[in-house]
Amino acid sequence: MNCLFMTLKGGMRSWGVTSIGDDRWTGQWPTASAILGLAGACIGVDRHSPEQVTAWYNGFLVCTLSAIAYRKPFQRFTKYHPSILSDLQTTKNSLNMNGNRRKDTIMSHRGYITDGLDVAAVIPVHTDAEDWLEQLAFAIQQPCFTPHLGRRSNSLSAPLAEPGEGVMSFSSADSLCEHLFWSLSNLQIGELQPAECMLRIPSGLWNETDDFLSKWDCAGREVVADHRPGFLRFFKNHTVLMYRRTIEDQINGIQ
Repeated sequence: MNCLFMTLKGGMRSWGVTSIGDDRWTGQWPTASAILGLAGACIGVDRHSPEQVTAWYNGFLVCTLSAIAYRKPFQRFTKYHPSILSDLQTTKNSLNMNGNRRKDTIMSHRGYITDGLDVAAVIPVHTDAEDWLEQLAFAIQQPCFTPHLGRRSNSLSAPLAEPGEGVMSFSSADSLCEHLFWSLSNLQIGELQPAECMLRIPSGLWNETDDFLSKWDCAGREVVADHRPGFLRFFKNHTVLMYRRTIEDQINGIQ
């Protein structure tokens, strides 16, 4: 399978879990819609065109790996976790539970995750998407629209990919996940290095193997659906499998 890897590194990020109501909280890790929205901004997908957006979002599968705990080098037992912060902002035209937009201005809580690390793989599901993936490999070096981590205030602190990185090919989903794992293991925020990580992989991509299960612990599954009234449904319902893994001591140089 062919795929393109992206590294999401920044001081703050916001992964939307709902667009209904007064407040906008954040999930712990990026969803497929977040990754494809970011990639679509790079390649120039017109978000006001339902045809373009639907074709783009249904053209790919997304696998993500997120750091959920950190530690300092040479510290075995002390772990640090990303913090979740919030602020207050004014907003108009927010959706209520009936799918109607409010005309008045309201105060809204906005959630953020500080100092997160995520890596993602974008995998095409048909021939046209294979061509889009090649274009995306160029576009993330010279994006059409500025990519950001969930909100425009959440800027990237490093490129999504290093110059020269392009489409990669893997023989199995197992080898793809292993590449994600080692990519995340080599990242750090200041002096903090990833200690534990959470893998999210669509069920349509994965067949469990004994080798995989010897490294990863099952952490559950999640049915992803878009039931928001007032919006086009870009995604079909699908199941995401979740696995947890501890990053071994020798990776971080702990003796």
